[in-house]
This record gives sequence, C-alpha cells and structure tokens, in this order.
Amino acid sequence: MYKRASYILLVIGLLSCEGQKKNKEEVKKDTIITTVTISDTSISEPIPTKTTEESSGVKLNLSPKEQNLLLFINEIPLGSSYSKVKEILPELKEVKIDSKHEKQGQATSYFLSYKTELSFHFSDDSLYSYYYNIVEPDDKKADNLYKGLQNFYSQNFGDYTIKSIEEEDHYNRSCEWEDDKIYIILDYNVNSSNIRWGYQSAKSE
Repeated sequence: MYKRASYILLVIGLLSCEGQKKNKEEVKKDTIITTVTISDTSISEPIPTKTTEESSGVKLNLSPKEQNLLLFINEIPLGSSYSKVKEILPELKEVKIDSKHEKQGQATSYFLSYKTELSFHFSDDSLYSYYYNIVEPDDKKADNLYKGLQNFYSQNFGDYTIKSIEEEDHYNRSCEWEDDKIYIILDYNVNSSNIRWGYQSAKSE
C-alpha cells in the first residue's frame, strides 16, 4: 500500500514538473511573439519637400487668345522691326524719347480681365525686349497670378531659376528662364502689387 502511494505521488510530481516546463515554454513563446524588433532600416531621414513656389501647381484658366498673348514671342520674335510689331498690334503707340537709335512703343491689352500694359524696346529698329505689366492690389490674387505665370511659362520653357534677392529687397520675388537665344524674367513686387514679366535678347548683368 505504501509503495502504491509513493508511485502515485511520483507520477503526480512528474506531471507537475512537465506542466511547469510547458508553461515556461509558452511564456517564452508568447514573449517572442510580442517582441518588437527595430532594425536600422526602420529609421530614415525625412524626405525634403519642395518649396511652395516649386510645388504650387497653380494653373491659369486661359483662353487660346490669352495664351497667344503670353506667347507673343512666337508672333513677335526679338529682332522684329517697329512696323512689324505695329502690324500685329495696330494699337501700338510710339513713346517719344530723346535718342536717335532707341525707340519705344506701348500698347494695352487684357489678360484674365486685367488691364495689361505692354512696352516694346527697339535699338536701330530692332526689337530687343518687351514686357507685360499688371497691378493686383489683392495679395492672395497677386500671389496666385505670379505662381500661375510661373507654371504657364515652365510648361513652355522648362524649369525656372529663382533669382537671389538682396536682403534689403526681400519684398520682391523673382524667377527667370534662360537658353541660348532668349531670356525671360518674371518679377512680383509685394509692396507695389506690381507683376512684371517679359522677354529680352540677353540677360542684363
């Protein structure tokens, strides 16, 4: 009887040890499952975003006529004579200046309901630059117009370069396009609400 009881106790003890061993393995298993491993690839440098001007994507709702106006360079290439420009723009008026070799002409057009002043500059009857000028007192509208013009000319002439601005001229924003034949400048003066842009034969230093 004593031997039988001892045998039963031995079996119970073995079962108890086996259960404890199994529980430890389950705890260990659960611990492995809930462990979060951080590898070197889980931490990366933040991706730099584009500047507001570069990523604005503002598009102007332009009619074909307005697009042609902005791309006058296709109809009025640099080097054109005064009479050639007047043929395309009959409203062109000569501005009297005190110079035998220089001549200036002005005309008015409309672009997105804005009154747009155009000025043409000639040397020895050869067009070397012309500019558009718009005034928009509303800062938000002016900012959108500036960005929309950036986008429009970028689609036609590629990427632009943001001009470096002097510290004392921080209220002026400016960008430019340039290739071997043409130079385009776009300026926005925040203080005067003036947006001016145009074409010229060479970049003036």
